[in-house]
Amino acid sequence: MHRTYVRRRLVALVAALGVIAALSGPMSRALGVGHEPTLVSSRTYVVRPGDSLWSIAAAVSPERDPREVIHDLDALNAAPVDRLTPGMVLTIPR
Repeated sequence: MHRTYVRRRLVALVAALGVIAALSGPMSRALGVGHEPTLVSSRTYVVRPGDSLWSIAAAVSPERDPREVIHDLDALNAAPVDRLTPGMVLTIPR
């Protein structure tokens, strides 16, 4: 009876150590436990009729050179931004 008691406590201890190891350190990163997703960009712009790249760039970042903003728009969006269509959703650079 004493051996059973000791064996149960040993199994419980090993299980607890396994859970602690899985939830901390490199093991948790490998399992993805506790990993918060990183928000890359939350800003979008829906193209309206009459919009141009220049007007969008001037509206979303008036303090920057519109040419730089247009370059960033092109780099961030999978669709070619030189052919804007109404309803197109663009990711806006920060």
